[in-house]
Amino acid sequence: MSQMLSQIDIEYIWKLGTFIKRRRVLGRLLKGFRRGCGMSVYEIARTLKVTEVSIRAWEKGQRVPPADVFLCLLYLYGHEEAPSENYRELSGVRI
Repeated sequence: MSQMLSQIDIEYIWKLGTFIKRRRVLGRLLKGFRRGCGMSVYEIARTLKVTEVSIRAWEKGQRVPPADVFLCLLYLYGHEEAPSENYRELSGVRI
């Protein structure tokens, strides 16, 4: 006997698929921004006090950076004003 997917299941699967696509797009953007600035994965990781593995996972769309780190990334890449002192203190980033 086959089970039919409920409307809730279908919506959940669609949203999950959309989220995964967005992560990939975000990853491509982050990688492009980093390359555009001429920075290496090592330099970004050292500046943000995270591992190179984390940076690579964000750029591949496997994970999403935390909001505070994301703001710091945008600042490093020249796409945002300096993050507020609160974000920098929370993340331990010195910019």
